[in-house]
Amino acid sequence: MKRCAQAQQGFTLVELVTIMIILGILSIAVYPRFQGSSGFSEFTYQARLVSALRSLQVQAMQDSRSNLCFQLNFVNGTASPAFGVPTRDFSSANALNTCAGSIDFNASGSVGTRSIELNDRGIELQAKDGTTAITSIGFTSMGRPITNQTSCANGCTVTFSNLETVSVCVKSQGYVHAC
Repeated sequence: MKRCAQAQQGFTLVELVTIMIILGILSIAVYPRFQGSSGFSEFTYQARLVSALRSLQVQAMQDSRSNLCFQLNFVNGTASPAFGVPTRDFSSANALNTCAGSIDFNASGSVGTRSIELNDRGIELQAKDGTTAITSIGFTSMGRPITNQTSCANGCTVTFSNLETVSVCVKSQGYVHAC
């Protein structure tokens, strides 16, 4: 009498090990997604600052009026850090306000932060021209940076720090990038 082959029951050792490896890889890749937004805010502000600086740089190169300032102002430190434009009104009658050292928080929108935005996330902002703290970066009609101190001769850096530390660099020739 011929015996019938019994149906295989369970998994082989190779199949079990393969499944464990796949689950391990998935858990390593997915776990950080459930840990909150730690560190992501810094990268968001880095991207916003790069965008704002490049936007002002293009504005400065396209506008032939010499009496306007195309600058972004900074409030350094941890107390009330912020960045933004002094005004969004670049009319000739408002030329003096474009060079102000303050931030118009109502005008900032996508080219800056709100007055307590960075503070609420515990982010510190430091803007420096080399090693000297600066309060603004503007651009000439040639797209080159100018600050309230010098002209980014050694490169300007704006750093956001909390759980992560990220920076935006402005080279003396005008190249703005995340660094």
